[in-house]
Amino acid sequence: MHKPQHAVSFAVRLQQTENKTTIQANNTTDNTSQSISASNIVSETKRPTNSTKHAINVRLHLWKKFKSANEEVLNSGRSHHHDILMKKCSVLPNGWMIFTEPNLKLLLIHDDEGHFQNKIYLSGRPFDLAIISSKLIAVSYGENRYVEIIDLKTKDAVKSFNWETNCFGIAIISNHLYIVIEGRGIAVLEHTTGQMIKTIPIKINQKTFLVVTHDSIIYTNWIFNTVYCFDLEGNEKWQFKKNKLHRPIGLTVNKSGDVFVAGNVSGNIFYISSDGKRSKELVRDTDIIDLYLDNQTYRLLTYKSDGSAFKYFVES
Repeated sequence: MHKPQHAVSFAVRLQQTENKTTIQANNTTDNTSQSISASNIVSETKRPTNSTKHAINVRLHLWKKFKSANEEVLNSGRSHHHDILMKKCSVLPNGWMIFTEPNLKLLLIHDDEGHFQNKIYLSGRPFDLAIISSKLIAVSYGENRYVEIIDLKTKDAVKSFNWETNCFGIAIISNHLYIVIEGRGIAVLEHTTGQMIKTIPIKINQKTFLVVTHDSIIYTNWIFNTVYCFDLEGNEKWQFKKNKLHRPIGLTVNKSGDVFVAGNVSGNIFYISSDGKRSKELVRDTDIIDLYLDNQTYRLLTYKSDGSAFKYFVES
């Protein structure tokens, strides 16, 4: 998909802010419903750094598994391992699912049962995406240094925001886009006008993904195997690091601000409480890249580098 002539383009210049303390952050196709096998369930509950008697009762039950793409897409993913880390998934308000395939510059759309419905060709290789509404999504293009707002019905980019440096992870809350701008901070802008709201001084010097809640920004650092949480002004709230969580990449949150994070190399999913003090390893599975929690149905979607997708019921 090429940028249409009628698309609104904005050149965004970051406002310089006073330096604060910063952190160098650097498979199968059948749809049979089933409970997750006992070999994949991890029953051990981690204790927080400050002792607590509260157990974590969160469990995952496998509901459905399917392929997100055809063999052309899957073979493309296998042959470009460097770009596998950029694959993303998300869920629209109607329950339909979106998957990115960077090597083919594609968005793949499936219904809530996992059946393929449509594809959208993009203007570049996507890094991250954020759901704005049932009709609009935002896509960041990493080292290509721009973000697009895409209309899912027309398949066109209706707005484009250009940056002076690389733009990676992207999230949206209360109509504000939060975008990781490499080496500069997290830019916050109004998605309909492109108006710059502020720059949060969390300097991140690597490719990373993030989620935003009403009071927190949480992102992964796969170089340091760490999950970081900051407030919306850029003050660190907590860090999370475990030997069993290696190369954390995708992450998602529930309504309480608790975090689910995928360990790509460790082959697992970790649950982290909203204060960062308690955690639990939920699932052991290989090569998980991304995950997204649908807070309407409380189903967790996971995505693997070979194009396999899994949906879990979340029990708590």
